[in-house]
Amino acid sequence: MTDSATPAFQALYNRYRPQRFGELVGQTHVVRVLQNALAHNRLSHAYLFSGERGTGKTTAARLLAKAVNCREGVQPEPCAVCDHCREIAAGAFVDLVEMDAASHSSVDDVRLLREQTQFAPAGGRYKVYIIDEIHQLSASAKDALLKTLEEPPARTLFVLATTEPHRVPLTIRSRCQHLTFRRIGTVELVDQLRSVAEAEGTSVDELALAVLARSAGGSLRDAISLLDQALAFAQDKVTLDDVNGMLGLTGRAAVLALGEAIASGDAAAGLGAIEQAMADGNSPGTLRAQVVDLLRDVLLLSAGASEAGPGRDDPETEALARRISIGQVVQALEVFAEPDPPSREAGDPILDLELAFARAVLRVHGDAVSTAQPPPAPAKPAPPPQTSRAQVAAPAAPSSGEVTLETIKARAPEWIGAVREASRMLAPYAEQGEVLSLAGDVVTIGYRGQLPFERMEQPQSRQLLAEALSRTFGTELRVRNRLQRDAAPARRPSPKAASSSDPVVRVAMKEYGAQPIDAELTEGA
Repeated sequence: MTDSATPAFQALYNRYRPQRFGELVGQTHVVRVLQNALAHNRLSHAYLFSGERGTGKTTAARLLAKAVNCREGVQPEPCAVCDHCREIAAGAFVDLVEMDAASHSSVDDVRLLREQTQFAPAGGRYKVYIIDEIHQLSASAKDALLKTLEEPPARTLFVLATTEPHRVPLTIRSRCQHLTFRRIGTVELVDQLRSVAEAEGTSVDELALAVLARSAGGSLRDAISLLDQALAFAQDKVTLDDVNGMLGLTGRAAVLALGEAIASGDAAAGLGAIEQAMADGNSPGTLRAQVVDLLRDVLLLSAGASEAGPGRDDPETEALARRISIGQVVQALEVFAEPDPPSREAGDPILDLELAFARAVLRVHGDAVSTAQPPPAPAKPAPPPQTSRAQVAAPAAPSSGEVTLETIKARAPEWIGAVREASRMLAPYAEQGEVLSLAGDVVTIGYRGQLPFERMEQPQSRQLLAEALSRTFGTELRVRNRLQRDAAPARRPSPKAASSSDPVVRVAMKEYGAQPIDAELTEGA
């Protein structure tokens, strides 16, 4: 028979909720402020706790209620064993009132709270009011609360909690001591999950702990909830495969295969790994996010930050870090982490993943990409050479070493195409440039518009354009941009010509079927 005082089931995050300030994870700065205020009797009548979900705001508020009402006296650390501390932990303390503003947002709810504040504490030193998600109160309710904060009753303490402090009126914020709770780091989350797993008598792989911690997004409550789910999924021992299966993540072998393909330039192997992962029912978006996580780990290892986080000391990641340089990892990360333009939102996510992989390989290895070659066809005798007038008249293609102003202009489609491969967002601005001069290894490109000039003048844009030119001509080239303010105004183009040169108009015509308006129809308007 179950004890009526103990619930038949209690979620792990409630079972392991901190009962003392020393157990609060990742919020040392908040604990220090509160404990110093308790030690020197400098408590504020109202506190505003802000931060992301699951970072300990409500827990800290309850600990503060314990500290001011503990039978041992007001002290920096509640005893956690007296009847007041135990009643607060169980949610049964008469002088602790918790209100969820998400479901009690009306002015009547706040007026009722104001009426309660007129009564002295029943058994404790302070009546403590914890109002969660304070930003969801109605405008009139916030005004009513402001009146109470302006004239706080004696022996009353308010703790307001919110995930969106910018939605709390400045008039309320100015009357509270504002403490910001930070996201809990992955290392701290892993340590806490390991402690909970050990307390539960369960073994969890380190890589599995790292995946659970990362999936929690800085929230300890979410991390422990995921651990609770993993323990129910695997029972005795939780492995990385168990966690991947529970969360719907791609197996680590497929993620490592993509990382190896990027490092070696083996496009066929990488595309094959994507195809197999999709055939197994994995999500392309999830696989892309996992590749980003792997490349981030490799980047930190390559930079020597071996102690930067959990899950980075496995031999596969270390081996990959030895095979790829920091520059190559950065280039691959820039591709995989680049957000797609709005025009691609309705596209094929599998194709987007394949294109991202292909662009990453090309960015890292250029043209030296390994692909599966078809079997060679039987050799045929070459036909006798013939010379035509067109062949005689056509100039010979310049070699990679012959770089002149004329060749740069003539091969503009090639290096513009290289820019487009690296960044689809940058290509429309690069297309508006005009090659002006070549002095040594410096190519000067002019822009008649302020917007394309400013966009291409950004250091990363200028570097990308220089790399595209250098790769096209096989020699190191630099770029200098110039805004052509003194250029003579060009003859007004026709609407059709304007649509072919303006990237915004092109997108509107392609995506929305827009058509240019005939100038002759608008002149008399």
